Amino acid sequence: MKGQYYMAKLADVTAEIRTIGKILGISLAIITVIFLFFKGGEIFKNVFFPTPPPPPAQKFGRLPQVAFPGNSPTGLTFRVNTLTGKLPATGSLPGEIPDRMKVYKVKPAVSSLVALDGVRNNLQDVGFDTNETKLSDSIYQWNNSTGTNIKYNIINNDFGISSSYLTDPPPAALFGVIAQKDGAYDSAIDFLQGINEDVSDLDQTKTTASYLKLDNGALVGASSLNDAQFIRVDLFQKSVDNYSIYYPGLTKSNMYFIYRNGDNGPSIVEALFTHSEVNSDESSDYPIKTADQAFEDLSHGNAYVITTQKSTSIDITDVSLGYYMGDEKQQYFLPIFVFKGDGFTAFVNAVSTAQ
Repeated sequence: MKGQYYMAKLADVTAEIRTIGKILGISLAIITVIFLFFKGGEIFKNVFFPTPPPPPAQKFGRLPQVAFPGNSPTGLTFRVNTLTGKLPATGSLPGEIPDRMKVYKVKPAVSSLVALDGVRNNLQDVGFDTNETKLSDSIYQWNNSTGTNIKYNIINNDFGISSSYLTDPPPAALFGVIAQKDGAYDSAIDFLQGINEDVSDLDQTKTTASYLKLDNGALVGASSLNDAQFIRVDLFQKSVDNYSIYYPGLTKSNMYFIYRNGDNGPSIVEALFTHSEVNSDESSDYPIKTADQAFEDLSHGNAYVITTQKSTSIDITDVSLGYYMGDEKQQYFLPIFVFKGDGFTAFVNAVSTAQ
């Protein structure tokens, strides 16, 4: 009897466990369905009715427009001839134009009571050790033993080097390490590091080199290395947020060196180093124009145009964004539209004027 009693009890417990299991299973299924219903609704909403991002912060207030150089060609007409036949749409997909970009502040110059002493010592190490002359509160000039001079801004560390090389006896053809782009780049970097300039944002892969020769007292392009007496190496900065930095000369930078062969190796005969660095800690996003709005600006002459075309009818084959850094010191790295065609490039202010 006891065995039958225990068997009955065990059967009751087993039945209850099965009942509880069914209830738990049904409850779990209901919870899963409810979760999927709401999650699916959220996914549906995000796909078809996404929550718009917050408006651009614009924490620097109203920005200045990019101060492009003047004297752009006039009377040009433009036709969109991209691969799609259209200007890029505004959006987040590949090939589209975002509705905003970051604006970065330029790293400020840091004044120091001992700045002059530091610059003087640095320049002595690279041979500029004679005839120190004060040209202004911030700019001083030094010479070296060959008569080449450097004008150096002790506040922002920009400088220019000049010499009488255009009137000197014609130099021999280039040879040795500076006859190649990498050698000229390395020589320029060695010089900059020798005077304690920050070169961390320079991109060697973007470096350009051009061969030059003297012709009637002026520098002109040399047809080949064998014909070259000088080499010019232009330095370019690394991209910012995957956007290239553009300069007024397009293929020419605000940072360049011209070399010739000297008695003691490569000799700098001319240089310019106007260098502004991105302050990555000081940025804010700003609304930018659509590609159509920027194209309208271009069509109305509100652009900086660089062209080798003789035709006044220009096909636009590519539209992109970048940052601009001009000859004059700027407070910000400002976004620009870059329109390109065959032998044609134009820069247009990208930040919306309705900011």
